[in-house]
Amino acid sequence: MSNYKRRKTRTSRKGFAGVALSFISKLVQQKQQFDQDNRDRRDRRETDRGALYQSDLSQLEQYNNYNNTEGIRATAAQGIRLPGTPATILGGGGLNQISSGVSFLTGNSHEQGGIGVDVNQDGQEDIELESMEAVSGEMVFSKRRKLPSEAVDYLEENGFTNGFNKLSYADAVKKLGLIEKKMEDKLELYDPTATTTANLMLERISNVIEGLFSIQEETKL
Repeated sequence: MSNYKRRKTRTSRKGFAGVALSFISKLVQQKQQFDQDNRDRRDRRETDRGALYQSDLSQLEQYNNYNNTEGIRATAAQGIRLPGTPATILGGGGLNQISSGVSFLTGNSHEQGGIGVDVNQDGQEDIELESMEAVSGEMVFSKRRKLPSEAVDYLEENGFTNGFNKLSYADAVKKLGLIEKKMEDKLELYDPTATTTANLMLERISNVIEGLFSIQEETKL
């Protein structure tokens, strides 16, 4: 082989190696950026929820002013914002995780004695919840109240159109939690397009859950 051909072959190999290293370097940088974006998103959600907890601590006195359990039951059955963090379940049931942002309660109904929750960490029951209510951060969603038309319209406006119209607030949030879990699973796969889409969807779900809670509170009897 002539010197020219040898030089050309070596040059081609170096060129290919350089392109490959550049491509790998870009992939690594993209992966690091996606990971950082995911961490930032989770930090923002935790910060926002922490701020909401602090703003609601002043409501604890209002809830403690109830002088009978029926008053608490009536409020909690329609949904409630827990004024304190972290809230502790004292008895009557437990919490089951669906996704990082959505859980649901299992255990006693209000008629069976309910699920006692301590929100100010004094070991005493402050609020009574019940089985199958959905929980997202400090927000508790009623299993007894069906979504009104304005809530269904709100979901549809945000792209959630399939099978929500006959659900309770709790069941709607649990369904959103299942979608959230699927999106979180996609973040574990290194696929730039899927990760970007999943992050956008997770942000939307978080905002929609907040919006549903606002509608639930505004339409309480």
